[in-house]
Amino acid sequence: KSLPFCGISIKCKHKIMPAKQNTTRALNVCLPIAAVVTIIVHMTTVTTETIAVMGAMKFNATIMPEDAVNADESNHTTTIDANAIDPKLGKLVDHYAKAHNFSMNSSAIGLGGWGPLVANPYFASNVTLSVVGAVEHASRDGAWLLGMGVALLGILWPVLQLVALLMVVMLVRLGWVHVDARRSIMGILVPLSKWSLFVVFFVASAAVMVDATSPESDVDVLVNKYEGKDLRVTMGTYVLHLNLKCLPGLALFCLALVSSTALVHWADHELAGHTSAGSPTEHTGLLAQEGVDSQHSASNSEAAFTDNTLLLAVATMSLLVTGASRTLVSIERHGAFGKALQASADHDVSVFGLMKALLSQPHLRLQPMMIMMAGVLLMLIFVVPLLELVVIVQSAGRRMQGYNRQCALAFRLYGLDCLEVFLVSTALLSADLGDIIYEEAERRCDHKLLSDEERLTKAGLLHLKDDDCFVQTLHLGIGWWLLFAAVIFRGAVWQSSAGQRPLIVEAALTLGRKAAACWSRVASWSSSQGKQPVTPRLDSWRMKWLLPALVAVNMVLLVAGHVCLYLHVVSHIEFSLRYIPDHTLAPLNFLGTISRSFKAQAYLMAVTVAMWVVVWPYVKLLATLAIASWVRNEIITPDKAVQVLEGMNGAAKLSFVEVFFFCIAAVTSSMDTPKHHIRMRVASTEHFDVRVQTGTFTFSSDIELLPGAMVMIAAIVLVTILTHWVEYELEAVLPSKASPVVAHSEKRNLRALVASVGALLFLLLGLEQKMMTIDRQGFLGNALGPSSKFDMSVRSLISSLRKDDPSLAAQPTVQVLALVTAFLALVAPTLEMMFLIASLHWAKAEPCLSSQMRRAAEWLYSFDCVEVLLGCCLVILFDFSNFMAYMVKDECTRMQGFLTEEKLDKIGLLHLYDEDCLRVKSSLGLGFWFFCIVVVLRSIAWRQAPRHEPASSSSERASGAIAIA
Repeated sequence: KSLPFCGISIKCKHKIMPAKQNTTRALNVCLPIAAVVTIIVHMTTVTTETIAVMGAMKFNATIMPEDAVNADESNHTTTIDANAIDPKLGKLVDHYAKAHNFSMNSSAIGLGGWGPLVANPYFASNVTLSVVGAVEHASRDGAWLLGMGVALLGILWPVLQLVALLMVVMLVRLGWVHVDARRSIMGILVPLSKWSLFVVFFVASAAVMVDATSPESDVDVLVNKYEGKDLRVTMGTYVLHLNLKCLPGLALFCLALVSSTALVHWADHELAGHTSAGSPTEHTGLLAQEGVDSQHSASNSEAAFTDNTLLLAVATMSLLVTGASRTLVSIERHGAFGKALQASADHDVSVFGLMKALLSQPHLRLQPMMIMMAGVLLMLIFVVPLLELVVIVQSAGRRMQGYNRQCALAFRLYGLDCLEVFLVSTALLSADLGDIIYEEAERRCDHKLLSDEERLTKAGLLHLKDDDCFVQTLHLGIGWWLLFAAVIFRGAVWQSSAGQRPLIVEAALTLGRKAAACWSRVASWSSSQGKQPVTPRLDSWRMKWLLPALVAVNMVLLVAGHVCLYLHVVSHIEFSLRYIPDHTLAPLNFLGTISRSFKAQAYLMAVTVAMWVVVWPYVKLLATLAIASWVRNEIITPDKAVQVLEGMNGAAKLSFVEVFFFCIAAVTSSMDTPKHHIRMRVASTEHFDVRVQTGTFTFSSDIELLPGAMVMIAAIVLVTILTHWVEYELEAVLPSKASPVVAHSEKRNLRALVASVGALLFLLLGLEQKMMTIDRQGFLGNALGPSSKFDMSVRSLISSLRKDDPSLAAQPTVQVLALVTAFLALVAPTLEMMFLIASLHWAKAEPCLSSQMRRAAEWLYSFDCVEVLLGCCLVILFDFSNFMAYMVKDECTRMQGFLTEEKLDKIGLLHLYDEDCLRVKSSLGLGFWFFCIVVVLRSIAWRQAPRHEPASSSSERASGAIAIA
């Protein structure tokens, strides 16, 4: 028959026409009603005001009577009457003017045009927008991409997908759509439904990227000059802030968006349940249907290819966790408003930082809508993708057996996985949000005031002078690209689980084959040099001459590293009222560190350095040489020697505690205070003081890492390598086996695999979380201001050494230290877990390859210093305050002349006063506990992992590698 449908004549035979289907009451009644209501609410709220962008300047004026302010509107001047505030103040001002022979009337102190701030201390400029209004503003300001994205995905698509859903349900009811066609249509519509939530992520991201609040700053009004010095009156403080506020219309609009997505998923579930009655293995989705079909058509090679699903899923999880904790967007703010923000003008935002800002920023945490958005971000961007990957891995091996319920659940989670939606919204914001802010700020900014140098100087705000009011630029960070890679790898996981061959895996296998071929050629060349019996190998020149020579060189390096200075600190004090020369502070070597630690009562630090940095390297080095000699003389057996060396390798990493001490000492000892203006008090009253600005005060200390530190690091690394080399030589003479037999247990292997994957994920999560908060208090801590507190994570520690601190970044020795720290705390633990996971994954299928992966993981274990970093944190927690206070004792003595409360008050630096010169307060953070979990899970993984017996010879290992290739 010929049936007209949408203007197209469809010809089909009667016998294949699907019969009319009786759908459920929910699909017939509830779905149309809910869809119509959602469309009505959606179309109504797109024109309703949903958000308000609020920019304001708040001036906190000094308390004074109203009659003390005199405004002359004809001359546009404002003065204050000191006599009206306090008669004593008027007399002091007149006395000061008379004593210094300059004219100043105590009844009319000019404020230079800034008097209106006293009478009207709050200025605000608010812009309320609807969704349609936001599109119009974006188009007007040249942000075409952002405007088109909001219009298409926020306004049109929710309506179009509901209309398409109603049409599909109607056609299914009329019997015009076959079951296979319905699956294909819903398999496309369900994944696309998540794009309706684009505006939710757009608003949440924009709220954090727009939010800005300047620190409270003084408004010091210039009232006169004398011999080039300013006489100023502190009129109060000002605060600038810009934030986004959610209006009630936004809640209804977001509810309509969530409802449209939920209706698609609900309808798909109802249709699947209706059409699959009597067919328990049928489920929803195009990818799921492909999995059902592959049950009958997949070859054995495709079935075996699904074994890579686990490794791809682990890689995707690692990218997801790492990307969520790394920089998503870098925000830079310039112009007058950017200068007012000071240190907070430029900052980085990660996915976790985005959620934290929604829950902690003062203007955001009070809005219930922002709290709900933080929960939505956490679920749809982080939790759902992780659950999706877990379910895919569980269903990959069962797909070939026809168990499709987990496949359906994975596909349902894929429809809620909004990672790509979030990435698109972030990319559009980074491209166009800066243009919108700039254009809107230019329309509302008082350029006359910002360019009036005289008025800004009188108010003490000359540092805010700029041609632009507010310029904000956004750049995509490494976290965005890692999440983008996670999206690509997620697609590879889906392909691998369905028995297909992902391009990523194909490329990795090609590189693996080439690497295996290269290794086989090297192994063949090594074996071709001649097979030696056991005794000649132990009596070779490497063990008889090379090993003692290297031990002697290593001994010299250890002695030099312990005796030579490894760092000193140079301090510089700029104090306009007094000359203080530069001073070299705390020249240290390891013996001096132990001595000073005991004197400072930092006993735990002294014992740690003495045992693991000074004594243990010598013991380990001499023990390695002795064991090699005893084996050659047949005093002990090679297998017993290998066991002892393995135990020594496990404890060898503790000597690397020096590396982390270097890093933390470099970061905490490097201090650079901002300029503090010295304002001498010449008159005072109950309400405010009259002061003369006479100069500035700054303190800086730059740490210099000396070559002794590099010598010590090289010595410790060489000790570890020598022990591993001797162990490798002894393993080669152990009794050989026919093949690398794996002591395999399914349950133990699974427990080890789960523990190693968990350790890897917690490691990646903990890299960005603060392990410790080091708060430098006392006088120097107060002088540092906001930078006195350092939140130490692994990433921030490495970043401070490499680029954040200019004095450290300029030193080549510090850059080498940063690379060593990155390897010990980041690269080695990550690669160790990855090789261990690969070894466990291939333990049964590829024993030879699994043995090689385990050997690589064991080598990396000796350089995995996670527990060493944890121990270093505990030492700092208990002893670092006493040690630092003792180190800067001489420096504080040089400043003792002006650190008293009375003298600091006289020069206007009373806010820096503290009883202690420097006090360090440390506290543990979330990253510390994450790393504790890593150590526990890693230990479980190694204990449960199956052991591999050594192969008979290097040639057999080479032939095994050739066979794998």
